Amino acid sequence: MIERSVGTEFGSEVAKIYLSLERGGDVPGYDVTSFRHKILRVTEHVLPDELSPLSSDQLLGIVSNLIDTKDPYTGGHSCRVAVLAVAVADQLGLDEHMKVTLWAGGYLHDLGKLGVPLRVLTKKSKLTEEEFAYIRAHPSDGAEILDSIPTLQHLTTGARYRHERWDGSGYPEGLSGGHIPMVAQTMAVCDAYDAMTSRRAYRDARAHAPAMAEIARCSGVHFGPTVAEAFLSVPEEAFEGARAVELERKATYKRERPQRQAV
Repeated sequence: MIERSVGTEFGSEVAKIYLSLERGGDVPGYDVTSFRHKILRVTEHVLPDELSPLSSDQLLGIVSNLIDTKDPYTGGHSCRVAVLAVAVADQLGLDEHMKVTLWAGGYLHDLGKLGVPLRVLTKKSKLTEEEFAYIRAHPSDGAEILDSIPTLQHLTTGARYRHERWDGSGYPEGLSGGHIPMVAQTMAVCDAYDAMTSRRAYRDARAHAPAMAEIARCSGVHFGPTVAEAFLSVPEEAFEGARAVELERKATYKRERPQRQAV
């Protein structure tokens, strides 16, 4: 990959020196577990142990932007999942505590993606077993980070279990049916809808109606029937709201982004 990227992603002289060191055995071997642990330790220093009410929304925005920027095809994904999760909670009649959990959890549910190589996130062809191992690990990695921060520990459940499936074929633990926590069931359907309606490296985005039809088809298979029904009952205004929040986020970023000085 480095050899292919010389002159595009990497400077030719730097790449030449690195490859020379690597071929001479002077570069330490890559270990997935060691790398994952380093990412977790670094993130613990980035996220504070205590959050004030005034800074919590700002922090969610900053971290979700960091997560979404890691994958250029999912910009704004975390924000939209948060908005839709709260809309589903309204349909289910969940209490305010659950809504707040879903809101913050939506922003941070993909935190573990910070440890997934960009080449995996943007790959257009089928992933290898080794590459898919990164994808399978990111829910647990994100949950470990959240669990290490006292004020965010209540968000670990959604982050860890949102890729579980109603029929037990999901990951990381293969939970099924009612054993999947409600917060994770709710985030799962919102996450899936936004993934389907967003362009990815390997496919174009689906329109709203086909994505909703897919949610209905997978009810009782991938998604909990009650949560899927609630999602399908979410009013159109909520979907428009999710798109509007993302447009406002982009506009705010553009206004606040410092202008690059001419050199």
